[in-house]
Amino acid sequence: MPGDDLPGGVHFGMVAPDGAVVGTCFVYSEPCPWRPDADAWRLRSMATDPAWRGSGVGRAVLSAAVEYARSQGADLLWCNAREPAAGFYERGGFRRHGDVFTDERHTIPHVRMWRELRTGPASS
Repeated sequence: MPGDDLPGGVHFGMVAPDGAVVGTCFVYSEPCPWRPDADAWRLRSMATDPAWRGSGVGRAVLSAAVEYARSQGADLLWCNAREPAAGFYERGGFRRHGDVFTDERHTIPHVRMWRELRTGPASS
């Protein structure tokens, strides 16, 4: 998969009893644009099968990503989240950074989000 060649990068997934993949994400070391001083990891490709949303799949996949980044010595985990999913990330301890945005790569409104890993949820 894209990113498999990145040092330490890991894809996480949740598989249903029938073998279908119902939740995924990818984490890897990448500096945080607004916290360049931190040992940061980035979360990407977070997705949950719509039929499984609300069942805890997304929470479990996100938790695995957080714990893995923490185990690799990361100070924080950051992402560009789809704006409608911001509440999901906030419930997972993430905070918003800046305003909602769109650009050539993110045509659906997104928001930058982050979570401190050394001390729990971000404090600013």
